[in-house]
Amino acid sequence: MLTQGEAADKATHYATVVSQRVRDLLMHHPTAGNGRYVTISAGIASLVPPRALELEGLLMACRAALKRAKKGGKDGIVSAAAGDFH
Repeated sequence: MLTQGEAADKATHYATVVSQRVRDLLMHHPTAGNGRYVTISAGIASLVPPRALELEGLLMACRAALKRAKKGGKDGIVSAAAGDFH
């Protein structure tokens, strides 16, 4: 998910709300055992971009944050670090 003009704390709150709504749906995960439901992990990247930053840099940061969220287990939300943007 990409947003424009939102502060990192607002984006984190939004991701938390979306994550909770997905959990509330209680959708059975087709490849998991009994009692396992679909959840989401979210990677958040927030910055005021310099003119030299191309969209690919922002997408790289989002992917890095998402990778850390997934590595941390199911249903995680992680923000990108400064070093993720290059």
